Amino acid sequence: MIWANPGEFAPQWEAKMVRPIAIAKEIRISLFPDVPTFREKGYDVTFYLFRGVVAPSGIPEETIAFYENMLKRVTETAAWKRNYLDRHMLSHAWVGYKEYTAFIIDQEKIYREFLTEMGVLK
Repeated sequence: MIWANPGEFAPQWEAKMVRPIAIAKEIRISLFPDVPTFREKGYDVTFYLFRGVVAPSGIPEETIAFYENMLKRVTETAAWKRNYLDRHMLSHAWVGYKEYTAFIIDQEKIYREFLTEMGVLK
C-alpha cells in the first residue's frame, strides 16, 4: 500500500504492477474513473500530499510579498500547468503565506494526534 500522487505510480499502473483500490479525495479523478473514493467505500478518509515554500521567521513583509507574488505568477503560467501539474498529474491549489502557515499548523496538530494514537509519538 502507498499514498502517492497518481504520477508517482502511473508507470507501474500502466505495466499492471499495481492496482489502485481507493482515492483519498472527495471525488474520483479522471485518470482512474473506475476507482472509488475511500468515502464511497465507507471510510471517512481524505488526504492530500502538499508542497510549499518555507523561509525562516522574521523576514521582512516586503520580501514575503515579493516571493509570494512571484510564485503565484509562476503557478498561473501555461508552462507550470503543462510541465509540472499535468506532467505529474497534480491538482492546482494556491494559497498565500498566511493561509499556508495556518494550514501547516493545523496539519501538525492532526499528524501529532494521529501518531500519538498509533503509539508512534509519546
